[in-house]
Amino acid sequence: MLFSNLKDSQNILLYGYGTEGKSTKKFLQKHFPELKITTFQDYKPAVNFVDYDLIVLSPGVPKSKVKNIPLDKITSQTELFFSNLPEEKRKKVIGITGTKGKSTTVKFCQEMLENTGHTAKIGGNYGVPLLNLFDDFLANKFEFVVAELSSYQLENLSISPGIAIFLNFFQDHLDRHHTMQNYFLAKKNLWSHQQSGDHFIVTENSRNLIGQTPQRPIFTSKIPADFFPKNSIFRAEHWLENFGTVKKLAEILNIPEEVVFGTAQNFKGLPHRLEFFKTRKDIKFYDDAISVNPDATMAAVSFLGENLGSIILGGQDRKQNFSALIAKLSALDVQIIVLESEVSESLLKNCQKNKVPQQNISVVKDLKEAVETAFAKTPPKHICLLSPAAPSYDQFKNFEEKGDLFQKLVKKF
Repeated sequence: MLFSNLKDSQNILLYGYGTEGKSTKKFLQKHFPELKITTFQDYKPAVNFVDYDLIVLSPGVPKSKVKNIPLDKITSQTELFFSNLPEEKRKKVIGITGTKGKSTTVKFCQEMLENTGHTAKIGGNYGVPLLNLFDDFLANKFEFVVAELSSYQLENLSISPGIAIFLNFFQDHLDRHHTMQNYFLAKKNLWSHQQSGDHFIVTENSRNLIGQTPQRPIFTSKIPADFFPKNSIFRAEHWLENFGTVKKLAEILNIPEEVVFGTAQNFKGLPHRLEFFKTRKDIKFYDDAISVNPDATMAAVSFLGENLGSIILGGQDRKQNFSALIAKLSALDVQIIVLESEVSESLLKNCQKNKVPQQNISVVKDLKEAVETAFAKTPPKHICLLSPAAPSYDQFKNFEEKGDLFQKLVKKF
């Protein structure tokens, strides 16, 4: 939707009024004060969608909610942002997607750009709505936008960024997309509409997924492990794969390798991503609350290996398959602490299937009891890991709230 066409859309409905919905309203009121804007959330009394000329969907609202509305009357903040960028600015947007590791890769990318003298701002799913950056981007106040883009934001996008980075793809969000094919098709919009001269960077592990592409894909190798300090969590295989894409981007932009090396040496990452935060009673505690699917948790478990003594699992049911994860934990003889949650039954069935000894399984009513159990059952000089393998929305506002509470409980124990 071009801004020039908004004159034909006098009555606008913002469907969803969280961070992005509020950002959209503020932007439209600033630039188009004549528009009549109404906000709507599902828990409010129903509205008649046909009364509106345009509906702006927030990422959390699936298209199925407005399935009887013509497509030309539906847009999103992500689409508004991309549709109204001049071509030279679209080519300066670095869009990053994947099932796991998006936010940390976005941060690593932004720091690498800044360390070489470029100016870059982060937006999208990272927490800063893209329209918050629009005016300053057009005013040349910074050179690049590094955009973390979720499948929800990409679902209806028909314009791709000039630089697209695809990290990985695992089972997730089937409650929204219903099938893996639908989930992938949403992700694919990141690169499906690229133009001549654009760049599409892909991890080697995703080579067989992408199919036909408008631009010839650039496949990457892992960033060398010794770019990171000894014992850094970023020496884990999945981080080396993800950050390999940023190293390749540096080559494309003629950024010296020593800048990438320096960025890696000083990179601190983000909270709740395999974050070591405390040694207490001879147990090391790691907060990996971001890992909300079995593949992400498996990556953390593989990195920690035999140092792992206990793990806390549980959360919202998204039809996850826990079989491989539980088999791995069983082979490592890890204490499995299961939170009473929507997935506890599935976790316990997989424990039974993999013949996990009963003394290695604890079912707890909440996170407080999980921490108490971790202190009691984690072998000395081993690690306790919170890596739920399921979303936190069954009992928490988000994974950050879950991780914050876990750290607080450990520190006060």
